[in-house]
Amino acid sequence: MIKLFITLANEPTGPMSGEYYTMTQTEILQQITPVFRKVFNDNGLILQPAHSAADFDKWDSINHVILIARIEKLFNINIDTAELMQLKTIGDLLNIIEKKVTL
Repeated sequence: MIKLFITLANEPTGPMSGEYYTMTQTEILQQITPVFRKVFNDNGLILQPAHSAADFDKWDSINHVILIARIEKLFNINIDTAELMQLKTIGDLLNIIEKKVTL
């Protein structure tokens, strides 16, 4: 479980813009799923922690950059290059997000 902000009113930024609450990795997954759906243009996409880039035909270097940029904005975090190099699965991404928002 992690502490995370929730969005207040109709603010366009992610959950880091409001008050603290506890968020599970399942909830983080729910937050990032719409990002993946939009980038891959697949409204039926269901993310699983075990998924990797190999599971998505459209996951190329450009879409990778777009995904990370949108997730960083959503959670108001920065994912550094060393962390990006360690990403192998969606579960790895969830772990990084969890770590970043609990600092």
